[in-house]
Amino acid sequence: YNTNAVYSNSRFEERRDPDDENSDRIPRSPEWTAYGELIFKFGKLSLFSGLNFTGSMFIDHVPEEDEANYMLEKTDPFVTVNTGITYSISRNVDLVLNASNLLGYTQPTRDITDAAYMFAPLIGRQITGGIRISL
Repeated sequence: YNTNAVYSNSRFEERRDPDDENSDRIPRSPEWTAYGELIFKFGKLSLFSGLNFTGSMFIDHVPEEDEANYMLEKTDPFVTVNTGITYSISRNVDLVLNASNLLGYTQPTRDITDAAYMFAPLIGRQITGGIRISL
């Protein structure tokens, strides 16, 4: 198993906007993040499960690239869960099946006019599989 948690109080020395008490926060820097994973091995079979927590953060948002409509938005915290299975065929070849973002969480608000306005998964649950060859 592997776990970690990080607290970050990322701030600029001065507010970017004197009227906004949160404008000293560094964008896209969550206050808390945490990660945990479990890996079980049974002979040639490996099972993996992981959980990611991303705390709330402040995001710069400029809709329609119009600076007059600039907003500093606070996001909600979110969790993603991933899992996978690997079967070793030989020393150099594995069959792999993974499921990412099992809970299907996606960013609740989107703005196609602001390419920097991304703070959470944009794609829900994904299932992928393949063959991994180690050279």
